[in-house]
Amino acid sequence: MAETPLGSITVQDRTITDLTPLGSKHSPGMTKAGRLSFAGWMNGRKVKVYSAFSTRQIALSHAIRELPASGLSFPAILAHDDELVVEEWIQGPSLKQIERSRADKAPIASAAEAVSRFLEMAQSDERYRALADEHAGAFCYIDDYLLRRVDGWKHLDAIGGFLARWQREDERHRAAVGARLSHPDLSLANIVMEEGSGRFVVIDNELVGVGPGWVIDWHNSFLKRRSMADAPVVPEAIRPFIDLTWRLRLLGSALSTGKLHRAIEQLDAETAPSW
Repeated sequence: MAETPLGSITVQDRTITDLTPLGSKHSPGMTKAGRLSFAGWMNGRKVKVYSAFSTRQIALSHAIRELPASGLSFPAILAHDDELVVEEWIQGPSLKQIERSRADKAPIASAAEAVSRFLEMAQSDERYRALADEHAGAFCYIDDYLLRRVDGWKHLDAIGGFLARWQREDERHRAAVGARLSHPDLSLANIVMEEGSGRFVVIDNELVGVGPGWVIDWHNSFLKRRSMADAPVVPEAIRPFIDLTWRLRLLGSALSTGKLHRAIEQLDAETAPSW
């Protein structure tokens, strides 16, 4: 098999060849979080290679695979160093492909139950809570991603004012919210129904972490967008913080994709309940 122009990469003394960039057509090989992401071949086996946020995040990724079954699986980690992770490539259709091409939508309903169960366990199961405590500082979806991608815009009065408002709510509620396992990428495109086993495998795990970001995991997932499951129960007092954090996420998404008009709409809108 001839190598592509991208050549090869070596991780833990293992060489991955025939690298093909993953990600969007606008930033091939680079994810929305600024991480490398490629498909390649290692010892005749197709794999995925991506860069992690930290060694602590890699340790968390290993630990997640030891958690009690929730109905969701994660690709096996085949190799890693301090920055890069090599995972098995999962063959099978994504839920998004199933939704578009199959008359039978039963797999999506089954996956929705698994995602709902995973989010509930991440919030309330003591083993998940213990794992979050053990891996604090691995990666925080809010601090290390959502806030960073809007930070350069804070000098605009409207955006700076919104961020100040969000920070006041954060200071008021973060202790009550707590730091828990968070996975903000449970979308139809990121869950594959593996050929043969039929298991549901989450294939994009670059933003998995620990922190208060868990409060909008349901909002980020396909459960809300397809109205397939109720939100996890949270105390009424922190719901305004959750709504503001969701608006922070929408603001950053609009800014990062050049949709400035939509960003301003987020700032002008009243805090709309997301429940």
